[in-house]
Order: sequence, then structure tokens, then C-alpha cells
Amino acid sequence: EMVQLSHRPTRLKRQKDRSNALLQQHPARSVMAKLQKPRRSRMEKVIVDISVVLFFVILFGFDEIDNIPNRWLQEDILPSFCYENFLSNGDFEEDGGSLGEWHAFDKSKLDLVEHELGHAMVYTERDKFYHGPKHKIKNALPCFAGSGFYFQIKAKIRMYDQATGEGITKCSHDTLHPGETSWKKGIYCPIITLITQPEGGSKIPGSLFDFYAIHDTNMELDPDGWNQLDVIYKLPESQQGEKILNAYIQFYGGPVGAAVWIDDVVVKRIEEGRLPSGHPIYDPIRPACTDNILRNSDGEYQSAFGWDNFGRWISEFRIDAVPSEHDSSGYSLVALDRNLPRVQGIGQLLMNTCFTGLNYYLHVQADVQLYDQTTGLGSAACANELAECPYFRVMYKDGSKPTGVANLYDMEMKKAWAPNNWNKLEFVIALAPGPTEPFFSWFKLNFVGGPFNSVLKIDNARARRLTYEELPAGKIIQNLQGDLTIPPIKTCASKGLAHVISFPGERFENHILGWTTLYEYGDIKVETHKVPVSGATVSDASEQRIYEAAVNDAVKVTYKDITYNFSNGNLPWTDNQYFNSGDQRLRFPDPPLSVLMSTTPWTTNGYFYNVWVVTYASKGASGLCSVEGDEDLIRTESLRTTKYQIDAPTEEEAKMECSELEETDNFQDCISDVRLVNDPVIAAAFVHSAVEASGVELRISQKVEDEVLVATTLEILDPPTAFPTVHQTDAPTDAPTVAPTDAPTVAPTVAPTVAPTV
Repeated sequence: EMVQLSHRPTRLKRQKDRSNALLQQHPARSVMAKLQKPRRSRMEKVIVDISVVLFFVILFGFDEIDNIPNRWLQEDILPSFCYENFLSNGDFEEDGGSLGEWHAFDKSKLDLVEHELGHAMVYTERDKFYHGPKHKIKNALPCFAGSGFYFQIKAKIRMYDQATGEGITKCSHDTLHPGETSWKKGIYCPIITLITQPEGGSKIPGSLFDFYAIHDTNMELDPDGWNQLDVIYKLPESQQGEKILNAYIQFYGGPVGAAVWIDDVVVKRIEEGRLPSGHPIYDPIRPACTDNILRNSDGEYQSAFGWDNFGRWISEFRIDAVPSEHDSSGYSLVALDRNLPRVQGIGQLLMNTCFTGLNYYLHVQADVQLYDQTTGLGSAACANELAECPYFRVMYKDGSKPTGVANLYDMEMKKAWAPNNWNKLEFVIALAPGPTEPFFSWFKLNFVGGPFNSVLKIDNARARRLTYEELPAGKIIQNLQGDLTIPPIKTCASKGLAHVISFPGERFENHILGWTTLYEYGDIKVETHKVPVSGATVSDASEQRIYEAAVNDAVKVTYKDITYNFSNGNLPWTDNQYFNSGDQRLRFPDPPLSVLMSTTPWTTNGYFYNVWVVTYASKGASGLCSVEGDEDLIRTESLRTTKYQIDAPTEEEAKMECSELEETDNFQDCISDVRLVNDPVIAAAFVHSAVEASGVELRISQKVEDEVLVATTLEILDPPTAFPTVHQTDAPTDAPTVAPTDAPTVAPTVAPTVAPTV
């Protein structure tokens, strides 16, 4: 890869080669001539259709005949000109040379000029970068019908300074020079806008039209010749369909004062199955804030489009996209020629629309490499010194406060650093953990770091806005000052008729009778014991396996070879050293973990238990709290197919029984439980238990918020909210039995750094 960087042709050289080829292939005929070509007769089409069908059957057999593409049968989805060029007079040769339907936008001047191979359009006297020509698409509105299609837009472009006649060289989607700002990187290049007027109005506030800037992310201008613009545009849903009333295409971009020549404009539709391989797809719609705030995050645009070279004011260096087999895009991003790698790298300004509100965090991750630019050998320096590792340098503006800067390091990556392989760089930053909403006018994320003369290579970069509950388990949270705090505190629960909520928030059921491990990590193990509920059965989605519906009738907690048993309604008691006074919970120090319980009588001789495990030691734990893909687990959606007893309450009747829980996460579980037990007395016990569980979970959430706020703000609050005191109804007062047990065999995989009082 180092050799590729040194010897591959520059994009400018490729652009010149393509320009010379274009001069030899100038299209002489007009678009209208293409549209007037002879059409096949009906008999000719039938013959062709039969031939295609026979050919397809010979290759694939009769079973696949329904999968013959419509266009193979010569039945175009739309008129043929949609797939050739639906823009009239794109080569400006109509009527011996004319501008046709092209018009100047704002104050720019539009003219027809002759050159060595025909006519072209030129627009001049531009005093704004967004001035340029516009063309109304009259007869091509049928080309917008349907969904899931793309437009390919091509044009030949020359650009020069109108005052001096010198060619423009500033267009670049890669490196910026000192003094330039990142947003100018795009406007120095030719830009296209597709403007549509949908029936019923635009989704853009205050506008009748939908419009999006379209960039050829690989364009880098040859100042001395023609340049080929070639972009495939993924149309947003708002620009697709039969209800587009009007459409326009506009060209603009380039420095103020630049004269722009345009020729051979082609706009055609491409169905998804016919996209050319290896061609970048330009998507104007950014992913959701909860998916990925970063653009061009794995180099899929085959350039550094959307990124800039952070630290260019220190010295000039390059950023680019290079071929890579690391992921499906086939490209990775690189920063090279860095004189001061610790503060030079690849940066991107993030949308401030993603940084509003309360209770949100930023989860950022990327695959990174470091190698010596001269030798091409992987760098081992990160394993020895944190300052030589890749890291994140975050810059932000919060209201009127001075610009904030934080350096965020990944200690786990350093420990596992692989010099000749990809390494996972990841961090979680608390942006709004407390009751005060910050105001971020801008937020910039920069990938920097590495030893002198090193190339920083990144791929699969991702930045997501998450709530606290959505944070990945086990990853240390850092605040905006770069202080290390604690990993996210997670809650797992087993309650009601075998409902389980795992640490990642997955909801499922486990009706296996007997003892089951709920949580196990290091020296601690939490188990629940299940017994059947008479008459109630559940099945998986295929109805191949039938289970008796079960509840927890006992809980067993083992810590450092000592077992604490809870059954017959017993709860944690005051004589135990791990009992937290006033909270009625067991709290253990290594790892910091709390076990909460509530119990409810449901028969004349039995109680069932709800159990919660609260800890930051969720990563690396085993048991139902962390399980994935276990075939003995019945997913919640599968339970919807359960066949209830004939005389069981209807869903509406069960909703009435559970109405007190309608605004809680326990509402659907309560409805299912009431219908399954089909006994008004037992159902009432389950409803009471679910109401009590909702109260417990609310208090757990409040307690966790207090813990996180203290950790991330480093402020001392009032005494934190205690966990709820859980009451039991007619429960015996006997203390649970304590018995030794074999030592657990699972060793902890994550070493805690700060011990939260969960």
C-alpha cells in the first residue's frame, strides 16, 4: 500500500488522460435525433421476447422463468429516452447550435460558444459561487416514476479565471491548503442540483421544491483541458414517484469570477440492478444521527470528500482515499506527509443538529493503522507509548464559552495494538449527561496521532448519538475534558412469566424449568429457579416446541464460594454484610454489582420472584443477561403466536386489567401473562407484581443517572437517590439459607478502573 501511494497516477493525471480521450469521442448527433430512431414493430418485439425467454429457460430452467427482468423482454419500465438521455439539447447542437431550454440563474451571463468539436455553453460574470445555468425538464417527468432508481449525470467541463484566463486548479475533494476552510473545498468544484416540485409541497420548510447539491466526489480539475464530470446520484424518496410536478437541473460551483464551459450533458436513469460496478454512488441524505453522523466514513466516495486535513496550519500534508480490501467499499482514508502527526490528521465538521437535547452521548469508533511512510512497515510505537497511538482530538463551541478541546485516548486499543493489522479505536463521550442542555454551535471530530513520518489510515469510521441506555457495555465513558470516568451501568431483569431483558436490551423468554444462570462474572453468579404455572403453555414461532409457562420461585446468589438462597418469599436481610441498609438489595464490591428482588404470593403455598442485576461489569459476563441466539429462548415476538386457552381473557380484557401499566415497558408483558394464566386470582398477582416492578425500574434508572452525572461532571451532588425498599405481601420472616458452593470458574475479562456504587 505504501508503494501504491508513491507510484499510483495522480487524480489530475487520470483526469488529463480522460480529457484527451473525450476530445476524440465528441458526440455529433443531437439527443432529438436519438429519440427519433425507428421503433420495432409489434411482431419484431414478440420474436425478440420469445428468443429471450427460450435463452433464459435453457440457462436456468422453467422454475426461474418468473425472474426474467422486464427489460430483457424489451418491456422497458419507462420510455427508452429515460435510459439514454432525457435532457434535451445536452450537446448544444440543436438547430445548428443553440442554448435551447438553458437559462441563466441570477446574475450570471449565458452564451453559446464554438470550439474545436462543435458548440458548448459558457456562463460568466458570476459574483456568487451558486450562479450558473438551469434547465427545466419538461417531457421527462415520467422518468421519475417508481422508486429505488438512480440518475447518472455526465458533462464535459472547463473552468478558468475570467479576468486572467488562467485555468482553475482549486477544485479538490482531498487536501486543503493553509488558510482555506473545509466548506470551500466543495464549492471550488462544479456542482449540480436536481430541483423537484412534489405534489403537496416540499419537506423543506418554507419551500415548494426539494433540492440537493450533487458532487462528483472524484473530480479534480485539469486547468488546461476538458474534464469529465460523472456522478451517479441516489435520489431521495421525496424526488421519486409519479407525483413530481416540475423538475430542473442546475449547474453551479467554482470560485467567484470563474468562467465555466459545459458540453455534452447527459442525464439518464439507471435501475438498481444495472448500476456499474466500482462507481461511487452519491447520496445527499446523511444517515440518522443515531446511525452515523460522519459522511464518506469508509472512503466509499473514492476520495476524501467531506473530510479535511486537520492541522494544515502547522504544515501542508495530504489526505486521500486509497484502494483497500478491508471492507466492501474497497477504499480507506489516509493522512500522509505529516510533520507533526500528534496534531495532524483527518477531520470532519459534524452537524450541530445532532447535538441538541438532554441525556445523549457520542459513540465513535474506527479501524486504524499506522505505518512508516518511507519503509511501509507497520508502527509498533503505540504499544510502548500512548502519545504515539492514534487518538481523537475533539473541538467544539458551546455557546459563548471559549472553544473547547479534548484529547480522547483508547487504553484498550493500546494494550492490544497490532503493528501490522487493523486496530479498533473506540470511545464514548458524555455530551449531555445532566439536567443542563449544552449549546453546540459546531462540533469537530479529528483522527490524529502516531510517530514521526507515519501514515495514519482509517476505515469504517462511525459516530453515533446514543442515549445512556443504548451505550455499548464495558466501554469507559469520557467527558468533554477527556477525563476517564466509568463504563455504562447496565440492568438485566428476569420477571413475571419468564420475561428476560438482557444487558443490550433484548427482550425474550426462557421457560426452561429448574435452575438457570442469569448472570456470571468472576466470583459472582446469580441463578433463578423456575417452576411451571398450571395450564399455561407457550411455543416457539414454528410451534415445534411446546413449553409449560414458568416463573421464578427461588433465587440463588453465589459470591466468593458462599451461596445465599432466597425462596418462600425471603428477601435480603440485615444480618448479611453485603446487604445495603435501606435499599433491600445485595451489593458486592468485586465487580461492583447490585442484586435487587421483589416477591409476590401467587398460590396458597408459593411465591414468585422478580430479579434485577445492576452493574457495569456486563461486557464479558455470561448467562441469560448476555446470551445471544440460544435456541431455548423464546423471543417476545414469537409469543404473539401463542394459542391461549379457549376461555382465556381477550387482548382487550387483558389491557383493561393492565391499564395501570400502559405507559411502562411492562405493559405488553402484563397482557401476555394475564391471558396465559387464565385465572383471575393469579392474574391479579401478576398485575400487582408488574406494577411493583415498574416502580423498582424507575428508581434504578434514577439511581444510575445520579451515578453517571457525578462521574462525568466530577461534581458532588446531594445524597443519591436510594434504590426502592421492596415490600412483600404475607412473606415469611425466616432468613435465607447460606451454603458453600464450588468456586465459579469464569474469570473476569475486564478490569474495572473506577468502582461506581451501583
